[in-house]
Amino acid sequence: MKHFGIYITILLLLSLCSGCVTAGILYTHVTRPLDTNMSVTLNGIAQANGSVKHIHLTVAVPLDFLWGSTSVGDIAKEHGLKTVHFADLERLSVLSVWNRYTLQLYGE
Repeated sequence: MKHFGIYITILLLLSLCSGCVTAGILYTHVTRPLDTNMSVTLNGIAQANGSVKHIHLTVAVPLDFLWGSTSVGDIAKEHGLKTVHFADLERLSVLSVWNRYTLQLYGE
């Protein structure tokens, strides 16, 4: 019974580390649709993606470094998509310091 408090503390700390909700403290990997119309899903369409990398450091003042592009037009043009049917946004975060945002386009 004396170890019960330790087990509860460990479970609480592990729940903070998970990416089950929209943001975990240590690691988060979430993919969300950018469209609210889920009734039409086409099969056999092309997929293209582009990403932005983001480093966020807080020393004395917040410093943010971003590079890459998640512009729908740029990604579609680069991969030869003429029509975009729907898109997903994927977020990968480690310690909220290093982040990668990937826009996945689906179209023809």
